[in-house]
Amino acid sequence: MTEILATGFGLPEGPVYDEIEDRVLVTDASGGGVWAVQLDTGEKSCVVEHRKGIGGLALHADGGYIISGRNLAWKRGDETFTLLDQAFGSPTARYNDITTSPEGGVYAGSIDYDLQTGKVHHLGDLHYVSPTGPSRVVASGIELTNGLGVSPDGSTLYHVDTGPRVLYRYDILDADGSLSERQVVIHLPDGTPDGIAIAASGHVLVAVGCHGAPGFISVVAPNGTEDDRWIMPYEHVTSLCIGGRDGRSVFVTMGGTAKADERLGVVARIDQQVEGLPRPRARVRPV
Repeated sequence: MTEILATGFGLPEGPVYDEIEDRVLVTDASGGGVWAVQLDTGEKSCVVEHRKGIGGLALHADGGYIISGRNLAWKRGDETFTLLDQAFGSPTARYNDITTSPEGGVYAGSIDYDLQTGKVHHLGDLHYVSPTGPSRVVASGIELTNGLGVSPDGSTLYHVDTGPRVLYRYDILDADGSLSERQVVIHLPDGTPDGIAIAASGHVLVAVGCHGAPGFISVVAPNGTEDDRWIMPYEHVTSLCIGGRDGRSVFVTMGGTAKADERLGVVARIDQQVEGLPRPRARVRPV
């Protein structure tokens, strides 16, 4: 049974479990802001106001949040520190999904895509913001950058490119974020792959949205085998994370749309149990 934890989102994205506060943090890409859903009470509160287009989120070791959007920024209270300026100098460019490395660096994918026309203006890059040095581009040629996640042993970065509907993997070559050439893990042609979460087993859980059919979570083994498929109660499934006090609850964002005047999106806990691992907190600072 799916348990709806919070409603009223435009396009919920980027869920992250906060193990200290026992809450799920989620962005609203169309409605704006970052929201906290307290798991013991169900209370929903805004922790970062206004900002729209946030596709990715990470917690910072020194407090606050790393958020994507028109730039990549560290928001802490009333302070905002820019980590990456807007990509390509384009008004339609933004950063989408992000994830953290074991060292506390941040991988962030750039995208220049017009939601209204569907036109890709520039192929995107994958950036690495180091906790000890400058940021750099570590991969290029990405059509529609989406989910990012690091394997439990820290050796592999997984990355969804929604354009060709592919999950890629890169070997992480060094603590500076350097990557190998990308390799295809699996094609997911039955829907639109979006955000991902990494299980302790090494499986990649991929949120896949569909049009005219229920969306699903694809459970992909590191060798590229789809070991399971969990059908969701909504067509539009955007992302997920693993957490809860037992570290085994799966939280999914779904039901939303890109229309700013619609509030159909939800955050839900689904009836699957998967062991997860806490995501490392970011340790990056503006240079």
